[in-house]
Amino acid sequence: MENPIIKHISFGLKNLTCLKNLTLSLFPQAPESVEYGAESLSEAFREMKSLQKLDLHFSVVKFTKEYQDKLSSGFKDLKMLKHLNLFLNFKKVSEKDVENFSLVFENMKALDVLKLSFGKSRLNKKMIRKLYENLKRVSSLKHFFLEVRFKKELKETEKKKFISKFGDVKVELKYSIYYGNGHLHFYL
Repeated sequence: MENPIIKHISFGLKNLTCLKNLTLSLFPQAPESVEYGAESLSEAFREMKSLQKLDLHFSVVKFTKEYQDKLSSGFKDLKMLKHLNLFLNFKKVSEKDVENFSLVFENMKALDVLKLSFGKSRLNKKMIRKLYENLKRVSSLKHFFLEVRFKKELKETEKKKFISKFGDVKVELKYSIYYGNGHLHFYL
């Protein structure tokens, strides 16, 4: 069952075929609403052929394979999209959610910069590594930024220790004073 509000928003977006930049925040406190709107949102993205930058904020309860397929089908038609900023608020993120989510970008041919935030969810190093490995397959992607949450501000030695877990991956960690967040910048 499609969410009627997202269906109306998507219908309006379909007519914005020349739009280059879009910021869209969908029901951060009602994740099930977005899950029931993925189909119509994907249809809208298929029509937005000129879109070059997209900021999308939404919540999901569980990132299923079906949800991945719906978003992938919409994103792959955004052939001009170079910059994607996604803020996802998972109710609880699992390794399978991260795996499904990271495959959404596979067919995006122009994507140059991807910025991801998983809201309050904490990703373990294995999840981050999986994201990185799958995103390396996006041939056009040059920069991948990931916001990560820490319990406390990391000292310089702790930052180096954290980064060393990624082995030969070229990555920088910048710490933000807001909410104890760090920003990982991966060079792909």
